[in-house]
Amino acid sequence: MLPVDIHSRTPLYQQVMEQILQGIAGGVYPQGGAVPSLRQTAVETGLNINTVKRAYNELEQMGVLVSLPGRGSVVCAGNAVQNAMRREAITRLEGCVLHAKLRGITLSQVKDICDKIFERRDKND
Repeated sequence: MLPVDIHSRTPLYQQVMEQILQGIAGGVYPQGGAVPSLRQTAVETGLNINTVKRAYNELEQMGVLVSLPGRGSVVCAGNAVQNAMRREAITRLEGCVLHAKLRGITLSQVKDICDKIFERRDKND
């Protein structure tokens, strides 16, 4: 787990969530596999365990993780993870689109920007 950025505008618990989601998407944490324990994540990130617990709880509510007695938190199997990650991405996109619209960026311009971002990401992958 990478250290969090205490100077970021993104809340610390959301940074932890994002790292776990990226780990799932990248295959570091496979479906049915365990993610690091609350304590381990707190130590690795230097965060209070309650901050880490909030991140894990949010991921459980999203249907990404499930807490199993004696095993800790594991990645849910099936489409639940993909659906939760998709919902979360759409929520973030909605905020970005509203942000752009309030600044006078048109739908056509947003689409062009998104196309360019996707093209650039495809080149980097």
